[in-house]
Order: sequence, then structure tokens, then C-alpha cells
Amino acid sequence: MKKLLISKCGLLALLIGFSFFSANAQITSLINSTPAVPAPGGVFVAGATNTGVSAVDIGGLPAIASVCDGLIPRINVIHGANNFTQPIGVGGGISNPDITVIPSSFAGTVAYYIVAYEQGGAIIAQDWTYDAWGGGSLTPGITVTICSGGCTSPNVDAVNDCGIGFVYEKSGKIKGRFGSLGALCPTASAPSNLNAEVTFSDCTPGGNDDPDISLFHDGTNTMTNVVYTHNSGSTKSLVLQRHLIVDFINATPVLCANNFILETVPFPAEDLQDPRIASVSGDISHDSRDCQIVVAHTDATLPVFEEIWGYTHRWNTYGPNQYTLAPRDLCVSPLSIQYCYNRKPVVAFTNCNRYMVEWEYEASGVAGSCLPGLAPGTQHILTKKLDLSGNFIGTDYALSNYNTTTTAMAPSVCGRYVLNLPFGIESVHINPTFGQMLVKSTDCNLADVAKQAADAGTLPGASSTDDSNFKAYPNPFENSLSFEFEIESNVDSYRLEILDIHGRLVDSFDQTDLKLGLNQIQWNAAEQVAGTYFIRLTSSKGVTMHKVIKIGARF
Repeated sequence: MKKLLISKCGLLALLIGFSFFSANAQITSLINSTPAVPAPGGVFVAGATNTGVSAVDIGGLPAIASVCDGLIPRINVIHGANNFTQPIGVGGGISNPDITVIPSSFAGTVAYYIVAYEQGGAIIAQDWTYDAWGGGSLTPGITVTICSGGCTSPNVDAVNDCGIGFVYEKSGKIKGRFGSLGALCPTASAPSNLNAEVTFSDCTPGGNDDPDISLFHDGTNTMTNVVYTHNSGSTKSLVLQRHLIVDFINATPVLCANNFILETVPFPAEDLQDPRIASVSGDISHDSRDCQIVVAHTDATLPVFEEIWGYTHRWNTYGPNQYTLAPRDLCVSPLSIQYCYNRKPVVAFTNCNRYMVEWEYEASGVAGSCLPGLAPGTQHILTKKLDLSGNFIGTDYALSNYNTTTTAMAPSVCGRYVLNLPFGIESVHINPTFGQMLVKSTDCNLADVAKQAADAGTLPGASSTDDSNFKAYPNPFENSLSFEFEIESNVDSYRLEILDIHGRLVDSFDQTDLKLGLNQIQWNAAEQVAGTYFIRLTSSKGVTMHKVIKIGARF
């Protein structure tokens, strides 16, 4: 599925490091990893084949939420030292879950998530509330039936405080519903606050499948992009549509002029599967007409030929004035790996001003084509970075899973709403060997940022916890704490923040309080509760994190 997060779908929170392949495709280093961290409840994820993930900035840390199917379909939220997990839905037979966060300007310490899943031929939506205050809590809300009778392949996205979009396949047609749902919307318990079902595929009747949806702003309007595949019997096409949300509210018919065929291949000699889309929203100071589509392409005339295609699509105006840049084959650098197995791509637009693409990879045994060091028969997650024009950033593949021998599958990636952090790429996948979900956070260069440990010994957002240039004393302290550190002359931005054990921002000092050179600051903590705090120093050169302990009678 499309959007992001978790660990052992609650059982283990692992921060995955990366291993990079050089220009001659040799592994240059082993993958760094952190110890497994048990999540509350000791949940074992068995039989999971799909994931979804989303993230939002709360108090300077990402609240990363993920879902998975399997024997016990679950939602998991990791936020700093907090890690919560619960079963999703009611009853069995839940599959194909997806999740999105409802971005809000007034949520404060609260994040609202919508989970969509398939169950018994119906598409069900369930809202969840994560409240970081007072130790944190994860609370289920209502469930609403979005579609019933032969419905499958759900995906969900959100924009603004209450804008929700669902897309799914029903009897060979691509359909969707839009509106509001969840804790932020007073009438959420009534399905009537969603508009009537819309059919996207009237212009390609029959044989439609694999839909995905991405909501965004174009600076004035709320828009939606929908992508899916169409099988005519002799050809397979990749179809993209773009619409104003108000069109659905006003029951305006879907215009065929808004249909754009990105690719057509002869079928069944070739195939296109699992398209996914990420859009650039106008709230990120970019050309909001951009989107990136990825799809798996196979050629059945060859013994093994599977590759990932990427399309950067742009509009000059709303409507038919559209064009697509030349597609990029993500399986050609530094080594052409089309003769290996490449499947299930996912894509996200991140706060790094780039697209992040991940997909399943498995060596096929075809001599000279696959990546050395990754044995045939073991699945892995590969990562590629693309700029807004669809060009590769860097020449290497990055390996996203735990290590070079551990099996990984079903990736999901996001970063859309983690806008104010020094990192912002969150991803998740399944490790079927260990029966767990694996989660990682990385910065814009795919560097491992920090483990998320249950005892909060380290919080995410730190590239280093050993900085001899920084002093905090006395430690432990009672009512006041002194900081002493130096900001170098070649640093052009800097900020010092104090976080509590739950990752909430307690106090901060920015460039109006700090200066280049030696800084000596005293923090008055007399009104703060006793316990563990983290001092995060962020600059244009990186991030460091330091743990301090307040003692005393105030609890």
C-alpha cells in the first residue's frame, strides 16, 4: 500500500541503516542495524503481505503510523519513546490495509489517522486518534462502510483538516468516494457526509484494476490524482486522471478529456502492475502540477525480465493540457537489473524536495545481471531517489532492509507531512522470516538518523549523540540547567530544543537567542516535572541529541 510505518506491526521497532552499491555494483559496507525493541503486547505478525504507512510532525518528532494485514491485522504508532499497537477492524478476513494522516493546523499533540481495508467484498474505513499528551494513547473511532459487494484494492489519502479520498476497484471499474470522516469532523459517524460513489473508469470500460489516489492543493483548489491499469484484452495501459474535488461534490461527470494514457504495452506478452502515485502539493512551495507515478513492467517473452518504470507528469493548466516527461527505468543504474525480480513499487514526495521510490527485489540467478552480495531466493527492498524532473539523485541503489541476508517484502514509504524536521523519510516493510514489521527513519541523503528505543535512550532526529563540543551541566539537575556549545562560522542555521521523554517540545532557542561562536545559556526548569529530557541541537551541518535528567520533588 502507499503511505507509511511500524515494527512487528507493533512487535519490533527497528531502525534500518542502509548499504550502498558503488558504481561497479559492489557492496561497500554492511548494513547498520539497531537492536530489536519489543512493542507493548508482544504481538507477532504472521502472514502479513501488505503494509501502509503515514507520518506527521508532532512536537518536533514524527508520529509514524503503519498498518499491516495477516493473521492479526494491526495499526502501530511510534512517536519518540511511545510505541502503541492495536488490532484494526472487527472480525476476520481483513486484507489490503492502507493508512493516511489527516493533516491539521490545530491538532497540537494529537494526530488523526484513517485506515481503509478490504473485508468480505466490502471496503471499510476506521478512524484512529493518537494523543501524545500524558504518556500517549491510541484510540479507535467509528467504522464506516465505503463500498459493499465485490469491492477490492482500497487506497486512501487526505488533505486539509477533513478532506478524505478513497479509491477502489469494483467489478472491473475504478470507483471512489470523497468527503470527510474521522474525529475532526462532527458528522463522521454518518456515511452520508461522503459524496455518492464516483466512477473514474467510464472512459476505459471494463478490465480496470490496481487504483491509487493522491490528494493535493494546486495553490487554489483541492485536487485529486488517480492512477490505475486498464486491460483491453490485447493491451495493458497505465491511466492517469486529475480532477477538482468540487467536481465530485457537485456530481460533475468524469471527463474523458482528463484521462491521460501514460503507457500501453501488448498483453499478455507484457504487463503493467501495481501503479502508485505521489503528488506535490501547493503547500510545499513547489510546482503543484507535478506528480510521480511508478509501475512494475514485465516481459513474459524472456525467462526473467521485471523492471520499475517511473513517470514524472505535469499539467500546464487544469484539464487536457498535460504532458509526461520521458519515463525513467529505475533498474538501470549502476547495474541493469531488469533480469532480476523487481516488484511492488511505492513512491512518496518528501520534505527533501524529491521523490523516494522503493520496491521488492530478488536476484534471479541470471549471470551478470543481479546485485552481488544478495543471494538468489532472498527478497530485499531497494531504494532510489528522484528529483522533481524524474532524474536520478546519485547513481547507486540503496538497500532498505535489516541486512543483506534477511528477507524483506511489501514496502511502503512516506514523508509528505513531516515538513519541519531535519529528516522526513519514513518507510516500513515486512520481514516474514522473523514475523515482524521493520521501520526506519532516514534523512534526505538516506543516512540512518537514530534508533527509536523503548527506554527513550535515543530519540529520532539525531545523527550523533557524541558531541564533545556540547556541555550540559549539572546533570542530573534540579531547577536549572546550563548549556555551553560553540556554533561554527560556516553554519547558516541553528536551533536548540528541549524535548520531554515523550518527544514533546518543552522549550526552544533559535537564531534570535543564539549566536556564532561560544554560547552559554541557562534553562529555568523549575516548573518542569522530574524525569528524562533530551536536548536537540540542529544546524545546517546536522543534528546532535543529548540526554539530561531532572531530579527533585516535582512529579
